[in-house]
Amino acid sequence: MRLIFSSVLIISAIMLALLLLLRGNSELAKIGSQVQISDDIYDHALDTTLLSLKTSGLKLDSPDFKACVADAGTSPKKQAKQACQKQYNDIQKQVFIKLIQQGWVLAAAEKANLTLSDKQVKSQVDALRQQYSKNKNQVSDEALTFEAKFNLTQSALQQKALLAIKPSSQQLSSFYQDNLELFAKPPTRDINLLVSNNRNQAAKAVNALKAGQSWPKVFKKYNSPELYNAQTAKANNVAASNFSPPLSKIIFTAPSNQVSGPKKITAGAGWAVVEVIKIISSEAAPAFNKNKEQALVAYQSKIIAKNNENYLERLAKTWQPLTVCSEQYASWYPCQGTKQ
Repeated sequence: MRLIFSSVLIISAIMLALLLLLRGNSELAKIGSQVQISDDIYDHALDTTLLSLKTSGLKLDSPDFKACVADAGTSPKKQAKQACQKQYNDIQKQVFIKLIQQGWVLAAAEKANLTLSDKQVKSQVDALRQQYSKNKNQVSDEALTFEAKFNLTQSALQQKALLAIKPSSQQLSSFYQDNLELFAKPPTRDINLLVSNNRNQAAKAVNALKAGQSWPKVFKKYNSPELYNAQTAKANNVAASNFSPPLSKIIFTAPSNQVSGPKKITAGAGWAVVEVIKIISSEAAPAFNKNKEQALVAYQSKIIAKNNENYLERLAKTWQPLTVCSEQYASWYPCQGTKQ
């Protein structure tokens, strides 16, 4: 029985290898006559996404998902593997949709006669190749070129949008006066902070600090990185906006030069231990005449953010009807049928 099962696995592996060999670098999707998305482009985007997720702690090691199942802890293996597979399938779709949307941007830019020089593209491709070679990733020229063209196009579109925003002095002054809070400096703190997933462990951290142990040593022993992902306990010039509201309240109501805690953040968010080293008061916004450059940047950012609202939906109206995909992906959004 074991021999038959092993033979089936070997035959399946050979068939999969043959399918991959025969597949070559086929075209997965096409947007009008402007943009094609191939296997190479998709595989590179998926690999990059999975590597990024792995770095943040999520290991979707298809097809067996051994590392993913191991990370699930006490969950039944069958259920854990099903959950890992679902996550992997969702990532596949997200990557595919993102590539299609990037293709819409490229198609729209080409239709608007926004051109890139060969020198620009080559320079960006070379930079990307060097970047990926550090991770020992072999990436095809086609995949690098697609990524390079999208990066350059996006940058050019943003620069074009910025240059088109030319408010009058009166418009800029009115915007500044109406949004003084954007230009004021909020109160900040220099702090030591750790967050533990266990109240008793947080209490032990407080006792260790009060007994004279150093923050670096205590942080390394008691901080839970899944709740507070920092390299060190010390953080300078932090504002309330740097943390969740419950944690911000703990930090900004804590006394200075005193270990405070353990303080419950919220259910599931852990217990905080904090020491405020320095309190930096807020500062009012400077006069408009002394802050025109920052005012212009903020004004441009607001206009661009407004213009970007529903940007992909607007692109979809033009380009989704022209998006056709290979049979494997034809039922996925945003495909509009099977590529002939």
